[in-house]
Amino acid sequence: DTRNVSHRFAADPPLQYAGEAPCGEVVEFISYGEGFTATSGIANRELAVPESEFTPGPNDLYIGGIRGEGGTTTVTLNGPVGFDTTGWRLALYDATTTELVEVTGVSDLYQLSPRISETTWVSLDRIIETVFLALVATSAGLLLAIPLSFISARNIMQDISSTVTNLALGIIAIPIGGLAGITLAGLARDLTEPLRSSWIGDAIGIAVLVAAILVIIRWAIPPVEDEPPTRREKVAHRAGLIGAGVLGLVVFVLLSDLLGRFGTAIAPNMGVFSFLGEFFATLGEIFSGLTFVIATLAGAGVLVNLASKAGYSLRHRLAPAVLRPLNVILAMIAGGVFAVGVMAVLDWFYRFQSATVTLWAPLGVGAALGLALAVRGMSSGQVNVGLSTYTVARTVFNTLRAIEPLVMAIVFVVWVGIGPFAGSLALTLHTAAALAKLYSEQVESISAGPIEAIRATGATRLQTIVYGVVPQIVPPYISFTMYRWDINVRMSTILGFVGGGGIGLILQQNVNLLQYRAAAVQMLFIAIVVASMDYLSSRLRRRLV
Repeated sequence: DTRNVSHRFAADPPLQYAGEAPCGEVVEFISYGEGFTATSGIANRELAVPESEFTPGPNDLYIGGIRGEGGTTTVTLNGPVGFDTTGWRLALYDATTTELVEVTGVSDLYQLSPRISETTWVSLDRIIETVFLALVATSAGLLLAIPLSFISARNIMQDISSTVTNLALGIIAIPIGGLAGITLAGLARDLTEPLRSSWIGDAIGIAVLVAAILVIIRWAIPPVEDEPPTRREKVAHRAGLIGAGVLGLVVFVLLSDLLGRFGTAIAPNMGVFSFLGEFFATLGEIFSGLTFVIATLAGAGVLVNLASKAGYSLRHRLAPAVLRPLNVILAMIAGGVFAVGVMAVLDWFYRFQSATVTLWAPLGVGAALGLALAVRGMSSGQVNVGLSTYTVARTVFNTLRAIEPLVMAIVFVVWVGIGPFAGSLALTLHTAAALAKLYSEQVESISAGPIEAIRATGATRLQTIVYGVVPQIVPPYISFTMYRWDINVRMSTILGFVGGGGIGLILQQNVNLLQYRAAAVQMLFIAIVVASMDYLSSRLRRRLV
């Protein structure tokens, strides 16, 4: 803050003062009593001028000290009428040790008690920022955790098996579908440029598209079907769901733009609550990044589904003598693609800068593993891909949960810089892993009766999940989400110690400066908010769950 002012003085013996102008430069160094030379601080090595010899100018702001009764000291701030002292600080130092004793706002010198101190206002500002930081992380993590929870539920995945043909084509389709999803997300961003010219266009576009998506989903996944759908109707339903997914990407693009535009517009006019604008702007940035993540996953999923249909068609049209060598070739290609993809991720972290390490070696190893998989698949007929996917997903979640959010925040601070955005990303990643595990365990504990009844009607797997699984997991999902928000509020205070924003940042600063009174105020705010969140979440769970 360029308006800050610091003053050096001691109570006994003589008072010492160092005045600093609003621009941050010392204009005069004044002492009460005899003159002396400062040994530290902003006025280090400057010669103090006794107040009796100091003649202030008409526009000067300075401090005078008066010895009172009983050894007390009265400090008087002098200056022109109407001088704005907003943001000025008074620092009290010990004359012998030169250690900082106390820092207080200049306004505290003339405001009547009882009053709200500036430390309280700053703490209130940062604790609200902390709560919204946790809300951003919980919201973003929720969007990732819900779909991931189904692929990490054993009862959903255990009966999913595939032939070598379907599996190989699916693995080959994953990177192609991911690239297609990224391209589609970029195309959606370009096509919505006219709508994103104003927040009104964003709002109207979101409302219309969300209504269209709901209508399409209701049509493509009807709760009751009088007759089994024909082949043409199945194709139309799948095309409708793909179209709804594309519209969902457009909604994410418009929503991220709307949040960013809204946050940027309100931040300058919110005063001490300007963090609300930063909150919406940060949420817009996270949603913008999630657009490409979701597009990648959705594109890969759609193309894997189409590849499975293509594999089913090949198995019924080709003779076994032709299908067996084709399976071997496809499995070797799929193994190579998978191994190269894994090494590409590792290369992003470690920068091997060697084609042998990142391409040729994994390609050969992957092809060999694919050959072994093809031989095993031809002998058994099926490959249980459901349990393999379940095991991989659980391993990834456990690995991410094992890494403390504090460590994640350090990594993201190096990546995106110090601030709330780094803290939000760290909490989002940890929240997604933790909620996905909790959600998946809840899916595993649902009653099997409704699922068996729905399957007996000939429903598809998607219909079984929508109408047999989802109604049983909504209440616990709400409970887990609110509980995670409470956890994220407490974690947000810790992330501030590594520059992740929130009240933890100023708490660390006050502790380092030995400002234990101010630190106690911030700790009191943290305790109040955590207790309030616990009470609020318990009331909401009682009403909703």
